[in-house]
Amino acid sequence: MIPSKFINAVGFLLVLVPTAHSQAPVSGREFQTQSTFDVVSIRPSAKDGYTHWRTGTQGYVATNVTAQQLIFNAYSQADEQDGFTNIISLDQIRGLPKWAGSEQFDVTAKLDQQTMSRLSGLSEPEREKIYQKMLRGALAERFHLEVHHERREQPVYLLVTSQDGCKLVPSSVQFDKSSLSEGRGQVRATGYGMGELVAELTGATGRIVVDQTHLTGVYDFQLKWRPDDETDPANTSPSIYTAVKEQLGLTLVPSKGPVDTIVITHLEQPTAN
Repeated sequence: MIPSKFINAVGFLLVLVPTAHSQAPVSGREFQTQSTFDVVSIRPSAKDGYTHWRTGTQGYVATNVTAQQLIFNAYSQADEQDGFTNIISLDQIRGLPKWAGSEQFDVTAKLDQQTMSRLSGLSEPEREKIYQKMLRGALAERFHLEVHHERREQPVYLLVTSQDGCKLVPSSVQFDKSSLSEGRGQVRATGYGMGELVAELTGATGRIVVDQTHLTGVYDFQLKWRPDDETDPANTSPSIYTAVKEQLGLTLVPSKGPVDTIVITHLEQPTAN
C-alpha cells in the first residue's frame, strides 16, 4: 500500500476491500494484460467536499477527485515494466492544464462478473497494480490522456545517515503487518522500510527525497516536527529537518538531481455520462 501519510499529503486515500479467495486464480501479470473496467461513469461533483476512494473486487468508486489526483493514483506505483518509475509526489506530474487540479469529479467504474471473480483470487499487491492499470486505461479513454516519461533536473533532498549514527530501530514486524499512525506534524511507524519513510518525508518537505542511506531493513520510528505553516506558539517542536536529524539520526541535504517525471502531452475534460 501507499503510505497513508503521503496519500493524505496529496488529498486522497486508496482503500482495498478484502475479498474471498477465488477457485480459479490467475497470475497478476497475466491478468494485467487483459483486464479493463466494464463500465466507467464520470460526472462533475455536485459540490466541493472531502475526497473519498473505495476499491474492491466489484469496482472502483472515487468522489470529489481531480484529474490530477486520478493521474497520480494511476501512476503512483508504476514500475519499469510499465515504462515509468514510481511517482511519489505531485511535483512529478508536469504539463497539467489548470482545471485538472481544481475541477472535481465523481467516478464509478464497474467490473463484469468474470473479472470480479478472478480478482478475488489475487493478492492485495497484485490487485492494486491491476486497478492502477485499469485506471490508466480509463483515463486514456475518457480524458484522452496522453503521457510520456522524462527525467528532469530539479531540487531534491538527499537522505543520508548523520555523523552521530542512525537512530532507526530495526523492527521485528514484517511489512505486511506494518502499521502507521499520524497527525499534524507527527508520525509513528512500525515495520516500515526506507521507501515508505522517503515518501513520508517527501510529503512533509514538499520536495522529492532521494534515499542514500543504503539501509535495507524495516524499522520502527517516531517523528514529530513543527509544520512550516504552524501558527500555535505553544508548539515548540523542531523543524522537519532538525527533527529528522535529532530523532532519526538522518540528514536531509539540499541538492539537485534527475527526477522521474510524468509529462502530460494531452488531456481533455470528460463528458458526463
